[in-house]
Amino acid sequence: MHTDSPAPSNLPRPDVVIALLLLLAIHIGRNVIATALYFLLPDSLSQNSQYWSMLVQQLLVFALPIALYYRARPTHFLSVRTRRLSVHATVCIVVAATLGVFVMNFLNAWWLVLLDHLRIPIAESAVPVPGGVPSLVLSILVVAIAPALCEELLCRGFLFSALEVRGTWRAVMWSGLIFGLLHLQYAALPAHLALGLVLGLVLVGFDSIWAAMLYHFVHNGVTMLAAYYTVRYAEATGTEAVLQSAAVPSAADMLPTLVPMVILAALAAAMLLWPIRALQGKTDLPRIRPPEMPRLSRAARIMLGLILSVLVLGYLFLLVGAMQPGASAV
Repeated sequence: MHTDSPAPSNLPRPDVVIALLLLLAIHIGRNVIATALYFLLPDSLSQNSQYWSMLVQQLLVFALPIALYYRARPTHFLSVRTRRLSVHATVCIVVAATLGVFVMNFLNAWWLVLLDHLRIPIAESAVPVPGGVPSLVLSILVVAIAPALCEELLCRGFLFSALEVRGTWRAVMWSGLIFGLLHLQYAALPAHLALGLVLGLVLVGFDSIWAAMLYHFVHNGVTMLAAYYTVRYAEATGTEAVLQSAAVPSAADMLPTLVPMVILAALAAAMLLWPIRALQGKTDLPRIRPPEMPRLSRAARIMLGLILSVLVLGYLFLLVGAMQPGASAV
């Protein structure tokens, strides 16, 4: 495993068609398991049991197939960017990811305004807010640590290194798009797409999947902590009804926060660019994209189109289901 230098462009990589086929199988497998658990598990399943169920899905559906693939093709892991992170880079990523949570939530709030204007119901989140400290600790494991490891190994490791044969920046865009769509949460689609793009840029900028994993972990962890303490504060002050009524903000309420959010976005970008510039100034990063960029094969283009079609149909199915009479919405 290389740890201190960029991966040469001639290292063996997963075949694009195989990567896309495995990705499609993972997506289908996740939905099959989720559907089976929905019918097998009781409706009164405790909150901690829900978290354990989500963790099992992460390990079985995301981690296991990729681990088995790299066990069968260990040389392909050499194309995954694994440069070590300095303390300076680690601190900057943590700060940038924390600031980025507020920026992405602001971006997504405008999307909620649009959905509300179009009278599209806002589907309730599938991730329950922890009801106590033990549940909070478990939720951090399930919502922050497990996705940071499993989803990044899939999207910024396996999938990215396969797609990079067509160019690094195209791999950033395609892996980010697929990452965002894979969540199948139309109410949070802009935030997931933005996060996928940022994670790809972090991967390339720091030449390290550990950087993407760290950013992903902090983003999800801060999001869960914010939701937990917001609900606890509402319960303590008796403002749960006010919190529910403010679930979808108005454009008038959001406009005054536009300038502060632009400033936060600039600060987050600066915190990432600072260590990236220092890294590029001290080390040799010869590869921005592989020197040869062959066109994707016809089979790869068909598979890519099939995956996007399946994901888009999934969102349409969710939208139709949410708009049916009696569907639950926040």
